[in-house]
Amino acid sequence: MFDVAYRTARSATISVRLGRWRVVGASGTVPGAGVETPQGFASFYGAHLPDVYGYLLRLCGGDRAQAEDLTQEVWLALVEELRQGRSERADIRWLITVAGSRFIDAARRERRRT
Repeated sequence: MFDVAYRTARSATISVRLGRWRVVGASGTVPGAGVETPQGFASFYGAHLPDVYGYLLRLCGGDRAQAEDLTQEVWLALVEELRQGRSERADIRWLITVAGSRFIDAARRERRRT
């Protein structure tokens, strides 16, 4: 399943899978816009943390500790990208892609241990 989003003329996004509306400002229409400042990053983080954590929680089968650890890894990966000047990475699509990859990596590590 994919998270399908529709953008309307009023700059609102309907997230079909998550079943909610999200208002997107002018800076939110361009990936990475405004995350260079601490306030911009805090806003981006606050807006997308629940989505990343929720996605990982579902992948982890409800294991909160694992979902929290993987969520932290995803955000640290974004911070590293931002430090290297890649502000276009500050996008929910990139975060979800990295989250899925981190989950698969963790599952492979766990499978090797057993």
